[in-house]
Amino acid sequence: MIKYWIFLIVIFLSCSEKREIKDKTIISVAEAVGTGEILNLSDYAKSVKYIPLETNDSVLVGHIENVIYENGHISLYDFQEGLCLLFREDGSYKSRLGQKGHGPGEYSFIRAMSLMPESGNVFLSTNEGYYVYNLDGVFEKSMPRVEVPPPFFEPTTVPITDELFLSHLVALNDLRYKALIWGKKDTSRVYELCPANTGWKYSEELYSYTVSTCKWRFGDQIRCYWPATDTIFTVGSDVEMRKAFVIDLGIYKRPLKWILGGAPWREVEVSKTISVGFDISESSRYLFLDFNMHVLAPEVFTYKRHNPRGYVQEVEVTNAYALFDKESGVLTLLNQPVKHKYLGFRNDLDNGPCFWPKYISSENEMVTWWGADEFLEIYEQLPNPSVELKAVAEKLSPDDNPVLMIVTLK
Repeated sequence: MIKYWIFLIVIFLSCSEKREIKDKTIISVAEAVGTGEILNLSDYAKSVKYIPLETNDSVLVGHIENVIYENGHISLYDFQEGLCLLFREDGSYKSRLGQKGHGPGEYSFIRAMSLMPESGNVFLSTNEGYYVYNLDGVFEKSMPRVEVPPPFFEPTTVPITDELFLSHLVALNDLRYKALIWGKKDTSRVYELCPANTGWKYSEELYSYTVSTCKWRFGDQIRCYWPATDTIFTVGSDVEMRKAFVIDLGIYKRPLKWILGGAPWREVEVSKTISVGFDISESSRYLFLDFNMHVLAPEVFTYKRHNPRGYVQEVEVTNAYALFDKESGVLTLLNQPVKHKYLGFRNDLDNGPCFWPKYISSENEMVTWWGADEFLEIYEQLPNPSVELKAVAEKLSPDDNPVLMIVTLK
């Protein structure tokens, strides 16, 4: 009888132990559905600081689309004004990067802003070509847009190295290629097309096309996420595109036709499917992910936001943020730290705003930002803000330029 009970106890303990994750490149979203917890910022980060961007008559920021926080400088792309601006690390204004217009060296529209990894310069992918500026705001050089095989076109390009580039490719009903790697490696010219391998059989035509992709820098690599293959790829100076992670949506994956040709939104809203948001960030240890859960969303709420085109719109939030630990292979869905209002980490470091990164620097510094009016609205609802936070808010007016929040990871 004693042996019997010992046997049962051993079985119970073995079942209670956490399952060992053998393949830590698989991000198991399907298994995480129905779970969630509130994560405290202090468990992952060691410090917080706030940088109000200088406001004056010559520099008024409309809507920040993207930020680069590197080398003691803040480079930002103002989508509303169609300009890139350069600030010092303390938030003081330094210069404008280039000029909007149709003359030589000017641009009509900025498609993407990226970091040149070796020089630290800023790379602009524009309708007219590629422009490079140094951290004094001085124009360094321009390059014509890369030629791509018809019927493809190239919506965005980012530098892998200072002389090697990755261009995203799209075409209507032609899914042979997903990207082009081009430029120079050592002294050799590079022009390599990357097959898409979507599995689409062309049994029916796609009457639209999606240009959705997500690219971000991780060390000396560029990471790329394409929804059709559920895969995050990585590519470096060796010009080889390799699998880094697979996002396993399981039974919640959208039909391939929805992913490739545009989803019927009314069907999506009521479907038990999950899509991956394109605001992916990565630190040395973690991936910061955003999932649109649709009807599977555990906590739905609405809020009003300032649209990049200048008007206010009401948005329904069915998203859930998730943290993937690359060392353990564990994916954690985050519950809302403030119910029906904010997503991200609960900020117990300085009792300030809830936090989620929009950019992560090479020094593991996470960055997010708010318009001054939004920042002040959040501040008014904080029960016990820190002295530093109070000092920032007291000097701020609703019409000032945005405020950056910098959180340094442990």
